[in-house]
Amino acid sequence: MRTILFRGKRIDNDKWVEGSLILLKKRFGTGYYINPISTIYASFGVIPETVGQFTGLTDKNGVNIFEGNIVRVLYTDWISKSESDNRTMDQYLIDIASIGIIKFDFDRYCVSTVNKKYNEEHFENIQPGKYGYIEIIGNIHDNKDLLK
Repeated sequence: MRTILFRGKRIDNDKWVEGSLILLKKRFGTGYYINPISTIYASFGVIPETVGQFTGLTDKNGVNIFEGNIVRVLYTDWISKSESDNRTMDQYLIDIASIGIIKFDFDRYCVSTVNKKYNEEHFENIQPGKYGYIEIIGNIHDNKDLLK
């Protein structure tokens, strides 16, 4: 069974919080709150635009992947770096990877690529570790400069 989990930026201190999403309709407006898994006694108001759902996947470092994450995707099952190339293998892999945003699109989570290093507009059903990798490098709320 997939874990249903959300995250959002807290209104009071701009820090990220993960947990259950609560939508409260009030007389003078609607508010979004996240109740962290670590406690049942506290809920934190979050900025609605920052709320994103957990995809059920983790990146190559074991970090949960949420909607709105900016990721580096290496989508290949082989690597050929010429011996005359003086870059380190890590730098080479970074250079050939694509950058994308995690989105819920066409009824599934996908990576919408920003720099088109591959022919696909979206990588669908990515399984980290099977072919290449996915690595979170930021999110659209804190690191918009990564999309340039």
